[in-house]
Amino acid sequence: MVHCPYLRDWEHFDALTEPALGRRCLAQHPPASPSPSTQARLCLHTCHIECPHYQVAEKAQATADSRAAGQGVSPRSAFGWRIVTQNRRPVVLLVAAALVIAVAYVLMSSRGAPAIQSRQFEPQPPQTAVASATATLTPTPAVTETPVLPTVTPTATVRPQAFSAPTRIRIPRISVDADVVEVAYSIREENGKKVTVWQVADYAVGFHLGSAYPGHAGNTVLAAHNNIRGRILRHLVDLVPGDDIYLYVGALEFHYRVTQSMLVLERGVPEEIQRENAQWIQPTTDERVTLVSCWPFIKPDHRVVVIAHPCCE
Repeated sequence: MVHCPYLRDWEHFDALTEPALGRRCLAQHPPASPSPSTQARLCLHTCHIECPHYQVAEKAQATADSRAAGQGVSPRSAFGWRIVTQNRRPVVLLVAAALVIAVAYVLMSSRGAPAIQSRQFEPQPPQTAVASATATLTPTPAVTETPVLPTVTPTATVRPQAFSAPTRIRIPRISVDADVVEVAYSIREENGKKVTVWQVADYAVGFHLGSAYPGHAGNTVLAAHNNIRGRILRHLVDLVPGDDIYLYVGALEFHYRVTQSMLVLERGVPEEIQRENAQWIQPTTDERVTLVSCWPFIKPDHRVVVIAHPCCE
């Protein structure tokens, strides 16, 4: 006897083909799903022909086939349905068994998972992130060391010294560029008194013999005519402090700058005044140049005295 899924286990002692047993078929009160027609078809086997629900299932199948034929669908025979149902039952049982095994495996895995997980991955206490203070480094500006330059002590220019009388004079302010020659003095008697009279160079400037050579301490005395014999120092009276005077001894140049200029009365004055005027051409302890000439141009009775000191050393 084929097992009927709608009979209880104790109802399988008798054959389902007996009509008296048909009333006990659960298809009369099937569960909500599947539908009554489907439940009836489950019993449509060759050994269940006497099932009281067979006729109902046949009528439902005939109606479904007629509808399918009207819609262009091939009707399925009751015999074919029974074959499919009969062949599908072992598959359903296998699928159900597989599902039961899968569920059991899942349950067993879920129960053992915490232990396995605890052995494989032990939870570690949460690490408290310690905020490390990142020091913001403010770049310190590089200290530019000011190079210490060595203190240069200016070396005093050694002023050259001449060992002979000057040979040339140049005065840019009054356009003088003339030769210098040595001149001497003579002593003569005037009014019962002896007087020293210096010679005056012609067409040149005279260097008083015995005065200081350029570059040495002392008074370098130079004189020339104002209105005759070359008129070299015609404009000596025009020099003022700050004007330049250049003396040359061969290739050596000696630079002087005017510091003082004066006019002194020479004629018709007492002997004391003449002696006082003569002091400007006397020897001195400092290095200087003294230029002397007559003044004015016509009937000169004065002396022009210009004093200059070394410059630009």
